[in-house]
Amino acid sequence: MNISTMNAIIRIACGSTILAWATSKLVRKPLCFTGLVCAMCGGIKIGTGIFRYCPITALVSDKKYRR
Repeated sequence: MNISTMNAIIRIACGSTILAWATSKLVRKPLCFTGLVCAMCGGIKIGTGIFRYCPITALVSDKKYRR
């Protein structure tokens, strides 16, 4: 767990919003590349919020403390 509770809540809320927008876009145009990419990004945000672990944050903070 490398993100705070508030950060996790914000990630879940933003990820849900992005996923809802992408789903509505995919309903109108099923083969839309932008909708697919946004749906994946929204799902990733929801996942990082639920598990409270972000690999990018871990990578950046690990490099910061190695100096």
